[in-house]
Amino acid sequence: MQIALGAPVLIETDKTNPLEIAKEEFERGVIPITVRRRRESFVWLERYDMF
Repeated sequence: MQIALGAPVLIETDKTNPLEIAKEEFERGVIPITVRRRRESFVWLERYDMF
């Protein structure tokens, strides 16, 4: 949503869809993000190397 509203893109890409750009940023590990879980059964992100 932030990219769609004009936030700067953190990578160089040919993609124009904000969701695809955000996915690529996440996959490359350039998004500073902290994930907190309230329950063990709830998994919001599956990128465990960031925890």
